[in-house]
Amino acid sequence: MLATLAYVTMLQSKPPKLAPAVFADASTRRIVELSKKAFGNLKSAKITITEGRDIKRYSFATGKVVAHQRGAQWSWNQKRLTLLCNKGLFRGNMGVYNVNAWLSKVGAVPEQIPVQLVAKKNPIDALIAPGSRVRKAGTMSLGGTAVDMIEIKSERLRVTMAIRQDNRLISDLAAVNVDKDGSILFKSNRSIQWSEVNRAIPASAFVVGGGKQAKPIRVLN
Repeated sequence: MLATLAYVTMLQSKPPKLAPAVFADASTRRIVELSKKAFGNLKSAKITITEGRDIKRYSFATGKVVAHQRGAQWSWNQKRLTLLCNKGLFRGNMGVYNVNAWLSKVGAVPEQIPVQLVAKKNPIDALIAPGSRVRKAGTMSLGGTAVDMIEIKSERLRVTMAIRQDNRLISDLAAVNVDKDGSILFKSNRSIQWSEVNRAIPASAFVVGGGKQAKPIRVLN
């Protein structure tokens, strides 16, 4: 996911225009397009992202997200971050793409997909970089669910995502970043579980630190 974060940063810095991604065949393109459409139609969901022993739980609805993860509980709603950590309760106004920087500051490992969803950005667009090569690596079962394995390769980044055949959402995501000599710089692997897809989530679920006085987030060191 760090690889995804790096790519999103590249997008925001307006890099030189590159050639479109190249799909191995029409079947691969169709799988990716169906996933892109599923994420485009996603209005709300509960998401659990697991990396090793680190488990992060999110509730997402249009324009807002709440999370419970190691190191922090937080919510973002109406351009306001509320952050509860071991230093106290903090609140401040900011764009959603600034949230992950504050999470890193308090030792909470950030994720990109929940931020992309609440920002109405499609995760598939971020994962398939311009100029990359995309192919289907096979079909398998993960947790009793049939998935299509899609490989995305670019010069420095190798991404493998498992796309569920039932709801077309990503259930597993792995990334390998290499240097110009092909040496591995880092690896990441996350499993993603979805529930309550496009079902109403009560407003109370998005409250963090209810009844407590929050400090301005700018004083957080």
